[in-house]
Parts: sequence; structure tokens; C-alpha cells
Amino acid sequence: IGSLMAEEYRDNNNKSRAIFIMSTYGEGEPTDNAKAFVTVLQDKAGMQRKSNDQPDLSALVEEKKSDDDVMNGAEIDSSILEGLHYGVFGLGSRQYEHFNATAKVVDSALSKVGATQVV
Repeated sequence: IGSLMAEEYRDNNNKSRAIFIMSTYGEGEPTDNAKAFVTVLQDKAGMQRKSNDQPDLSALVEEKKSDDDVMNGAEIDSSILEGLHYGVFGLGSRQYEHFNATAKVVDSALSKVGATQVV
């Protein structure tokens, strides 16, 4: 466990790898210990939030992209996590309406900020 940008986690090609294990509760909210991470990631990806701690799940249904990388007035930082190869593992129950919403938001946001999905 460590910083995504730490040099000691990069290989000779300046690439790093990470697995994100994400859980969702309630109406699609991230867990308390993931709220800040998800909020910053959504901001960098130009994704809307319903509130400070709840992702806007409609962004998953209809990708809101524009040619100039601006979403809802927020600029997308499309290279901030360039060089990161990642996988997202979502935890949750299919009985809930917003099954694995946090994992889906994180996956979508990571790809928008330059990370490369490998799993």
C-alpha cells in the first residue's frame, strides 16, 4: 500500500501498477475511507457528483464526453495518472440497485485521467 505516484513503485519504463478494491454501500456511495479518493478522482476526471460524497451514477449510463475535454465546466486532467496500469475489484451485493457503483465510477474516472486498464 502506498502512493500511486511514488518512484519506488515504478518499473524501468516509468510504469506502475495498482489494484483498487472498492466497496459500495447505501445508494451507491463510496465507503468512508474511500470518499476523499473518489471525490478527487471524479474532479480530475470532470465527473459530476450528486453531493460531496455521492457519485452521479447517471455518468455511468451515458458517458458525457466532449471534444475539448471539458465536462460540466470542469477541465479533465487526462494525463495525471499516465503510466498507471490498474485493475478495479468491486465488492457488493447484486441485490442492491447501485451494485458496485463505486468500482464503476473509479474505473471510468481512472481511464479518463490517463490510466490504462489491465484487468
